[in-house]
Amino acid sequence: MEVDWEKIAEIIKSQPNVKNDAGLAKILGISPSMIVDWRQGKRELTLRARVRMLDIGGYIKVRDTLLSFFSEDQRKKIEKKNQEVEDAWVDMNNAKSLPWPKDSEIFKATKSKNKK
Repeated sequence: MEVDWEKIAEIIKSQPNVKNDAGLAKILGISPSMIVDWRQGKRELTLRARVRMLDIGGYIKVRDTLLSFFSEDQRKKIEKKNQEVEDAWVDMNNAKSLPWPKDSEIFKATKSKNKK
């Protein structure tokens, strides 16, 4: 199964206050130049950026499968980085909350489903 990263990027850009590739870069916690290079085929997105895109785009099962390849310590680092990016986005946009579920909410919901 191939993930259509371009499509997910467009879904994310349809969110309020994202709108363009610069907003996409901020929400993913990467530089705008990385987005430009990715779009031009010069560079691949980082694994963390891909996990983040899956998370924001609502592709929870694919995200969880991808995260399963990491150690527990690495998963915690990714979750922490995602939280930092979310907090920065809220501050940057003077928002009370994100327009999508927080990582912590999604991770808890996913973990409880897996325990059943």
